[in-house]
Amino acid sequence: MLDAIFDHLAFTKKDISIYRTLLRCSLVSRQVSKRCRMHLFQEVNLGWSKEALTAQESQSITTGTVPGFVGILLDDPPLSEQVHCLRVNPGFYLNTDHWSEFCDNLPIILERLTSLRSFALTHGSDPDALSVSWNFIPIAAQAAIRRCCTRSTIRSLEFRGCVNLPPSLIYSCSPSLTTLYLSLSRDASTTGPEQISDVDSTSISPRPPWSLRRLVCQNVLPLLRSVIIRPVISDEEGGPFSSLRHVNVAVLTNHDASLVAPLLLQSMQSLQSLEVSFTLSTDETTFTTNWVHLPSLQRFHVSIYCVCDAHPTLHYPPEISNLIYQAVHNQISVGNLSIHVTCQMAYVPLSDGDAIFKDDEGWILLSERLKDTSFLQLSTLRLSMSIVLAQQDEEITRGVCEDVEGRVRNELLERFEQPGRSLELAIMAQSFVELVPDSE
Repeated sequence: MLDAIFDHLAFTKKDISIYRTLLRCSLVSRQVSKRCRMHLFQEVNLGWSKEALTAQESQSITTGTVPGFVGILLDDPPLSEQVHCLRVNPGFYLNTDHWSEFCDNLPIILERLTSLRSFALTHGSDPDALSVSWNFIPIAAQAAIRRCCTRSTIRSLEFRGCVNLPPSLIYSCSPSLTTLYLSLSRDASTTGPEQISDVDSTSISPRPPWSLRRLVCQNVLPLLRSVIIRPVISDEEGGPFSSLRHVNVAVLTNHDASLVAPLLLQSMQSLQSLEVSFTLSTDETTFTTNWVHLPSLQRFHVSIYCVCDAHPTLHYPPEISNLIYQAVHNQISVGNLSIHVTCQMAYVPLSDGDAIFKDDEGWILLSERLKDTSFLQLSTLRLSMSIVLAQQDEEITRGVCEDVEGRVRNELLERFEQPGRSLELAIMAQSFVELVPDSE
């Protein structure tokens, strides 16, 4: 009966009060402690501040003291088998007196945790977190990570904020791998050799043994280039992406965008959920890719983040709407479509008859396409827009921002509202001063 109660509590462990209840119960007796610790130690975070984990809603065992965790594993060997998920933040120790201590003990920890199902070398979702180069990690620790990734128990791997990650590490992962998360921040991401090592665009790597169900690849798609462009010889052979159900990719350059089509082509029969985001910069304003029809796609999210100089008028740059239209055009099976745009515009007062979307061919084509009978499956359309207004001659007040928000909302309603379809709008306009108060 007690075991059943503790098992039930474990299902809601992300609630901090339940987590603390399990901690208190573990002090009652040896028998109760064993069951509670089984749940408490299923996830271990190594090298995190409690504040960072609270922000990410992670309520699992957390320690910044590597020798202390090693001591627990050595004192209670059966406990090692209870740890199913290990999240390691090497940036927590880098440039501190504990870096060598961390690197020396990581191989011991990974060797002891024989039942790991999920391993993450990650700085989490903090955009200001310190990225760590794979080359900074000693060879012994690198070898331990490689051995861990090849285990048959591993189902999920995450490498976030780790630059110079060798593709060979990913390609040699366990055949049981179903979830792969690769990510670099925009600032740390380039397609150059200084960030993505061992990439040879002229060679085709051996087929990885895994068949993924979920792939997140943010700003680091070239890391998988040789696998993505590898031709599939037969339908029976399949490919490493032929069973994908969910894909989330972030694209920074047109070079990255050229890999989207072959990736989707491998997963076109199985893919059910797709999230793709583009960053338009001064150097990269046009992305070219062949958007194949995905017959099983049910959920599609497109995000455009424009970091170019402010558009000279109070209108959207045409590159944004054209890119959205190209991405959405063929996806007639989607039931849930969401589009998000972040853009900076120069504020120029508009007359009552003028429109922000006026004569924008991309938005016109998109609205007409979504009204086509081919999109009968589409039940929910979400449009969210974040507009940063750059000041010209006239001061941008909160009233001005609200006027822009109202204009955009009314124009979107006029263009995209349709009977029988839910339309959700989220429009926010801010002045640059509001966004960055210290800029004045």
